[in-house]
Amino acid sequence: MSWDIQILAEVVSHHMITTLVTSGQVLRILLDGPWSVNADASLRQVVNVGGGMQVAVCTDIQRLLGDQVNIHNMYGCTESPCTTWTFQQASAVVEFGKEPMAPAGAP
Repeated sequence: MSWDIQILAEVVSHHMITTLVTSGQVLRILLDGPWSVNADASLRQVVNVGGGMQVAVCTDIQRLLGDQVNIHNMYGCTESPCTTWTFQQASAVVEFGKEPMAPAGAP
């Protein structure tokens, strides 16, 4: 897995990718791996899809990449419209289990 993550980090950097759509779990692996040494400043939009995202991931991304990065949490199946929530430092969080989660609306 770390090999794939390293390749993803290198592609984002080499091609100066500005928008990354992935899962919160992959973002955490990037933050703990390649981005822990050298985060890519070209990113402007980070979009979480496919599962919940811990607020710690949001705050870590903004700490590393700065306020120019917008973090979006998408919720919904692929066949229907999604609910989108954009992370801002002063935003409320949702308690879900042991970790605060990025909100994506309510059922």
